[in-house]
Amino acid sequence: MNPRLIALALIACMGLMVYFTFSGAGGLATDQADRTASVAEGSADEREDKLNELQRQVDSLQERINKGAAVPAGRLPEIELREPSAVELRTNRQRAMGKYEGAFKGGTANPEVDSAMEASALQTALSDRMASLASLPIQPDIDCQGEMCRISGVFATPSAADAWATYYVMEMTDSLPASRYFLESGPDGVRIRLYMFTRAGGRIMAGLDKRP
Repeated sequence: MNPRLIALALIACMGLMVYFTFSGAGGLATDQADRTASVAEGSADEREDKLNELQRQVDSLQERINKGAAVPAGRLPEIELREPSAVELRTNRQRAMGKYEGAFKGGTANPEVDSAMEASALQTALSDRMASLASLPIQPDIDCQGEMCRISGVFATPSAADAWATYYVMEMTDSLPASRYFLESGPDGVRIRLYMFTRAGGRIMAGLDKRP
């Protein structure tokens, strides 16, 4: 039996198996391997015919690989990374805050429930426990409407606003478990606008975050 034929057959078999495995055609790899192995069987003429057919398939495979190899193996396309500008950050923040403000104003009011929620939220915001954890807001303002509450206040620094919001959200997690807040710098300090949602209102927040 011609060793050259056997070697070529085995090489081609391995190449086809690798291609079909990574192309997702796992079943085709087994069939192709069976057909390739048969090259080593039969008469000399039959082996030559099979070898020619196998070579044609290998050439076709190589051509398909060359056409589809947009990125060489082991390399990733280069991606340009850049920090967003201050203008872009401000624009994105204003757009997101506008969506939340619109959802709040469009909520269905329930005066009795809203008033009770506002009283509870304000009591927690100015509680001794919150004072022991972070700086309290100046000029706190709390409005609740339907499944949302909007809490705002002024702090001396962004870090003070972040710290208070973090602890406040944890304190209110039982009644208002979903939240998002925005910070705006102004002449009187850093104003926080914290939007909080009831458990049922969490779907509103999920919808807002999906909207462009």
